[in-house]
Amino acid sequence: MNNQRTYLLLLLLVVFYCESCKKETTKPGSSQERYLTIAMNNSYFPLEKIDSAFVCWQSANGTDSIKLDRIENRLRTSLNHLPQEQTTYSITLFSSVMIGARKIKWDKTFVANFKLADSYTDSAPVSFSDNNWLPRVILNDQSGLIAFCGMRPDDPHFSFFKLDQSWQQFAVDRSYWYTVGGPQKLAGSVWRGNQVLNASGNYSNDTHFSSLATQLGNHQWNHLEVVMLFTNADPNIGTFILDFNQDFN
Repeated sequence: MNNQRTYLLLLLLVVFYCESCKKETTKPGSSQERYLTIAMNNSYFPLEKIDSAFVCWQSANGTDSIKLDRIENRLRTSLNHLPQEQTTYSITLFSSVMIGARKIKWDKTFVANFKLADSYTDSAPVSFSDNNWLPRVILNDQSGLIAFCGMRPDDPHFSFFKLDQSWQQFAVDRSYWYTVGGPQKLAGSVWRGNQVLNASGNYSNDTHFSSLATQLGNHQWNHLEVVMLFTNADPNIGTFILDFNQDFN
């Protein structure tokens, strides 16, 4: 009888040890469950307002990207799909959120090394002024022109995306106004460029409009104007305009 009890106790210990091993190999933080996650919020930016979302980084072959998956009320991708060394990443949330007649996207940039990380979790924007993200207006038309532009004074960014090389001359005018009691221009600048597109038809500028925040100082603004001119090498096509003219109350 004693031998049988001893055998049963040993068998139970073996079973318990095996079950413990199984749980250990799938615990959160293991290589099988490491995620980059963006938690959405129901108040301002729920999951249904996402058109698509990507995490991007630079590699020897150019720009690499991975589309984030939708899981319940969050976006995520496995950290195992990302570089396992210190890398500068950008996350872009393309949204159905409209300001005026234009959709906006949200961008953020950060540096991380995911080699030893258990996870990376961030929160989606909670307002237009969320300092963790940069809202950028999406400007496009039926001719195939696509451009992006920062809206807050602290974001000087503008860019052109996959344009045909026949577009060769460009101008961007961005200004901030206060309209109560009559329109008053508080800050503004104009950028001009010729043949600036790279081989992919892209161009990005994060410096030219950096003076706008200084021009504004502590002045309150409630209106933004962005006008972009695109001139084609073919005189029969001429110049096209993309614009954003919006009150912020």
